[in-house]
Amino acid sequence: MAGAITFVGDNSIVATQSVFTFDDEPIGTAASDRYVGIVVAGTSRTIGGASYIQSVTVNGSAATCVGLTTNESANGPFVGLYIHALATGTTADIVVTVSGSGGSDAFDCNIFVYNITGIDPTPIGGGLFTQIRGGSGLLPGTTLATISLNTVDDGVAFGGVGSHSSGSTSYTWAGLTEDSDTTTFGNNCWSAASLATGDNTPLTVTATPNNGGANMCARSVAFAPAGTTAGNTYLNWQESAQNLNSDPLDRDVNIGPPSADRIVVLGIFGTSSNGAGGGVMPSTVTLDGNAMTLAISQVQTDGNGNGPFVGVYWLHMPTSSLGGNNIANLDLAWAGSIFDYSYQFYTLTGADTTTPVKDTASDVEATLSATTLTVNVDTDDGSSVVSGGKAYQISGVTTADAVWTGVVPNIQVIAFGDHIGQVCSISNISAATPRTVDVDYSAESGLSQHVAVAASFAPAVVAGGFVPTYPRTAGGMGGLRGGMQ
Repeated sequence: MAGAITFVGDNSIVATQSVFTFDDEPIGTAASDRYVGIVVAGTSRTIGGASYIQSVTVNGSAATCVGLTTNESANGPFVGLYIHALATGTTADIVVTVSGSGGSDAFDCNIFVYNITGIDPTPIGGGLFTQIRGGSGLLPGTTLATISLNTVDDGVAFGGVGSHSSGSTSYTWAGLTEDSDTTTFGNNCWSAASLATGDNTPLTVTATPNNGGANMCARSVAFAPAGTTAGNTYLNWQESAQNLNSDPLDRDVNIGPPSADRIVVLGIFGTSSNGAGGGVMPSTVTLDGNAMTLAISQVQTDGNGNGPFVGVYWLHMPTSSLGGNNIANLDLAWAGSIFDYSYQFYTLTGADTTTPVKDTASDVEATLSATTLTVNVDTDDGSSVVSGGKAYQISGVTTADAVWTGVVPNIQVIAFGDHIGQVCSISNISAATPRTVDVDYSAESGLSQHVAVAASFAPAVVAGGFVPTYPRTAGGMGGLRGGMQ
């Protein structure tokens, strides 16, 4: 049975408060397998912090958060995605509660409601975007939110986007079909879109405001048809960031919707300075004080005592401290100095939570000639793979200069004009083992230092043994996070 999604309607409350009640909200035609889907978006009242959606209830019962993001600018926007099983009725009371650092309320709250049937409620993919700008005087169409995600045939996807102080009144969507736009205060704009998906993974999804966008955030989520996810692993694309400094990092990060089998996966790359004695991995990587497990890493040291590093970490984390279990506090620190570091978070579901890593591989080269790094890994049917690489002292770097096989880049950062780094992934695969994973730098000359790693994650064994029940895809989360250069 194919999944189906229908947009029902939207509503807004403009008031400075922490609890927003939408009584008798239309939810569409009743069905035994119906889920009410809700996009929640609004404007934080906080200054120098962010408001989080703490809960959403439908007729007094908690809805499940399947995606959440906030913009940490003063009075920044927030967007959350929720679903709730409700077989009867054509209306429902929807209540949104907001709180966060620096304040406990919001200036407004906007909801977009969907009627969804025929799905498995476990998300199989998702995209996240946030952007902080110094002003609102951007030209129309000069900035867009990219929230690409995994999809499968006969599934559904939906998403939302919002901007604060942009002067925008509408969004133009690509990848998902726009359902509605609404504005508050004359310069805040909110929009939602949806799609009955085909076998087109990774699905590139963008939302472009008609007047640029000062502060923006966006979220998307995808679901598979009912009864098709057993024996599969899925990577849900979460937060990424670039840091061109040596400061330790202590910040709240999006880690995706909570579940008993949620594994948070982190891909990280960067360059250590000679104060650290060449390439070196972080000395501290924790989420809510819990140390993440290093699956694989690779470092290199050049003639000046500097060097690139790359690694993949994981942590089984069913719950977390903030944002309705969607947000956790990340601590990153090094024993020495760092020129730069960037990271990409994923939520992994469907994997073995005790020993999820199936296989790992690494490769390293220090040469003046172009080369290919090979990081092939063993996989099971339904596995997922996360990989990454970092290279520098490359002249004329472009997005075509590091070409990956076997995985899809999710974040790419070009730093200092001659450094290129990427974190890549692929989800729910069916390729023969070992899976070929490599990165080709043959388009470049003068390459000095480069490292690469890959880790494969095995599916959990289902009752009666591992029995895949749905055709595998070759897709990983596609698209690059906005603002990365």
